[in-house]
Amino acid sequence: MKNILSVAACMAISAGAQAVPVYSTGFESPFVPGDLNGQQGWFADTGTIVNNAALAHSGSQYAQMTGTQIGTTAKQAWYGGASFVPSAPNTKVVMTCYAGIFNYSGTTAMTAGLDAYDSSANRIGLFYLTQDGGYGLLDGLGTGGASPGGVLTLEAYHKLQMIADFSNGEVEFIVDGLSVYCGNFNVTDFGSVDLHGTRSSTGTGGTDTQLRFDDYSIEVVPAPGALALIGMGGLVAARRRRA
Repeated sequence: MKNILSVAACMAISAGAQAVPVYSTGFESPFVPGDLNGQQGWFADTGTIVNNAALAHSGSQYAQMTGTQIGTTAKQAWYGGASFVPSAPNTKVVMTCYAGIFNYSGTTAMTAGLDAYDSSANRIGLFYLTQDGGYGLLDGLGTGGASPGGVLTLEAYHKLQMIADFSNGEVEFIVDGLSVYCGNFNVTDFGSVDLHGTRSSTGTGGTDTQLRFDDYSIEVVPAPGALALIGMGGLVAARRRRA
């Protein structure tokens, strides 16, 4: 993949009407500490709810995957109740989460971020932090890149956003309020935006690393009457698992 850093892109996508919430959570009560899977409409390969206000981005709880939980296979956690069909024209889906890689040691490559799909698991966009203070991304066509390491503060939460415009198939990637890339996708419905964690099979250490996620939200920016929601919890909950 090519290197990317602070690319001014998708300016037409960033502007627009006021966002309307579809779903949001800070993983506070009624979430309870323990296994995330099965709580409040969430499904997860792995991950836990942790109660520790000092380590949360806001409030007292957050979702977490550890290096041991991830192993060397990509892991996902997703909310199963936000599938919908954005109707053209000008309907945008705004996906946001604060993510961070904490307590990192060793040389194993690790990532933490968001992975968005339609209801058939065709990708809209993947946006992730890396353990060396960088970030990487892929759009729905498999095009993307990675920044150099050291451009983001280590041991800190960072605001990751993807804005998918279903009127023209463009997806914008924004980190800490800065637009860094504009790509494309070719799907017609929104299925889920997963919490995404990876740990490579090479290198040493990383098993005690904490991938933390907090303040997750899905919003829409529609033209009047442009959103047709389908049964909440319908499409994603029953979808097949990715390899």
